Amino acid sequence: MERNLVSDFRRLLELVSGECIHCPDIDALRREMTGVLTREKCRTAMVSHHALAKQAIAGISLESAEPAETDVGITGAEALIAETGTVAVVTDAGCPRTLLFLPPLHIVVAET
Repeated sequence: MERNLVSDFRRLLELVSGECIHCPDIDALRREMTGVLTREKCRTAMVSHHALAKQAIAGISLESAEPAETDVGITGAEALIAETGTVAVVTDAGCPRTLLFLPPLHIVVAET
């Protein structure tokens, strides 16, 4: 039987209170992003320089803020590891490490 890596990743991520939303295209991603940001009442964001993270919020109105003052940090994943439910994010000047843990909400976008 063939494994479904997305299902494996989702199951393991949910064990640590993460949420995985699979979107078939960029329009679906933007709709889901809008829904999550609205549900969580996010007004401020810091978005990493990752191309998909920037595409995901295109057209969504959010004020920019530093990690310690923002409602949400939005980053892009370099890799997803289904066997462990791990997200790999590269940190640098355009994506400071504090963006991953200071905001009360962290959204990671990734391509599968």
